[in-house]
Amino acid sequence: MEASMSSLNIEELQSQLSYLQEKVANSKELMNKVREHKHNYAEDFGYVVSMPVKVLLNELINNPSAFSKEERESIVKKFAKSMEMRGTYECLGLAVENQLKKVKEDMVPSIKENADFYTSLIGKNCIFQDKRLVRKLQMALKMLDGLCEKLENIEHFKYGESEQFNLKAEIKKTFDDENNKLSVSGRQTIMFETCFGEFSDTMVDMNRESFRTYFLGNFIKNLHEHAFKGYDEAKYQEYPSLQKNRKRNIKDVYEKILRSVRSDKLRDNEFNDSEPVFDKKVRISFQKDDSNRQRINLIIENNGKAFDGDVEDVFDNGYGSGTGIGLYSAKQFLEHYGATIKMFTNNEDEYKVGFLINLPIL
Repeated sequence: MEASMSSLNIEELQSQLSYLQEKVANSKELMNKVREHKHNYAEDFGYVVSMPVKVLLNELINNPSAFSKEERESIVKKFAKSMEMRGTYECLGLAVENQLKKVKEDMVPSIKENADFYTSLIGKNCIFQDKRLVRKLQMALKMLDGLCEKLENIEHFKYGESEQFNLKAEIKKTFDDENNKLSVSGRQTIMFETCFGEFSDTMVDMNRESFRTYFLGNFIKNLHEHAFKGYDEAKYQEYPSLQKNRKRNIKDVYEKILRSVRSDKLRDNEFNDSEPVFDKKVRISFQKDDSNRQRINLIIENNGKAFDGDVEDVFDNGYGSGTGIGLYSAKQFLEHYGATIKMFTNNEDEYKVGFLINLPIL
């Protein structure tokens, strides 16, 4: 009898242990997916959730007469709610099941509710002090539905159905859209030159949105967060002549203010016309794969800081000083479609860092 009970207890313990091991494995997989999602859509979250209420609150402080009493109260409440949602988004991965529930049942409805409010403010045709305010609200509305859909499916996102599209056109559109976001936010855009040659009509077969998000989107984030971070300041020190116009006569500034008050046509960059800005550039080119006519080499280079790390390690999950997910996520996407990616450096050229992507074409 005791032997039978002992055997039963061991079987129960083994069963419980197997269950716990499976639960731990599933939780780990879920947390990895959530971490990757947070990285890939953090910027979208900022444009849709954080930026609109920040600019509205700033406008309210500086231009309260532009809003009704109800609108002023709503802006304050929505700002507080956006801070709460930012906290929830940042904490995803801690007690992940509860956090995901909060995202779907609380965060997503709140984001959708903001859409009606932003639309009503745009329709007022009011003159706001922030010249970009309406454009920022419009951008948030444009991106809102896509972000909500991604948040609702955060734990089991997939790359989606494959479709055929023109590689050159999609690359140009992605960089143009990104520069438009930067312009609306008042940040410096990236110049990009292309050399597609005979491959301008090249078609590929993969999910278009995922190509932009997981591949190109991560490359652009990597440029801002690593390649060009702090780069302008270093160039000013290296080339003192670039600073020659940084000091202005206070009288000139005062006269510009007077002109803007009289004309009410102050341009967003009125006081930055003579600011020297070192060009942030990217070069994108196609080259044929001599060993396989059904593949092509896509080369993306930038003129940012030189890279002194190990080019083999940059695609590892967790590598570097940031989230360590961007290039890892890009590589996972490419490998899903049978592509490969390598990093290289060239300190002899203006474009010091590059990536070679070999991918199948139609």
